[in-house]
Amino acid sequence: MAWQRLLLLLIAVLLLSSKSAEAGEREPTAIIELGSAGEWNLAGASSFGPSAAVEFTPIRIGLR
Repeated sequence: MAWQRLLLLLIAVLLLSSKSAEAGEREPTAIIELGSAGEWNLAGASSFGPSAAVEFTPIRIGLR
């Protein structure tokens, strides 16, 4: 139950601290992705749970 409150607080902070991108601004260092995922097993039962990912570009200049 405590982890749910922590997750809700983290989501609220991320949503409230986001800014809109303008042409003159830099690209973000990292993008945090939060969502949900589901799966079916071979017996026919299903399960659902949270999914989290962090996306970033390791090379700042880019690949040429």
